[in-house]
Amino acid sequence: MSRTRRRWPHLALAAWVVATLGALTWPGYDLLGNHVDPLVLGVPFSLAWIVGWALATFVVLSAYFVLTGGRR
Repeated sequence: MSRTRRRWPHLALAAWVVATLGALTWPGYDLLGNHVDPLVLGVPFSLAWIVGWALATFVVLSAYFVLTGGRR
């Protein structure tokens, strides 16, 4: 297996971590997620924003585990 083929899941995970960090800290959260209205499933949008990113991170980490075969 080529080195590039083995490396892409790690690079994709690193890009996801940077995107998540930007979305959940200033200025990303302040610009995009810091709103009370609208309500999403009865909770304020700011809480739904954080929960949504947490669930998306679970999906990404699960895919990473499957793609790497549980190896480091």
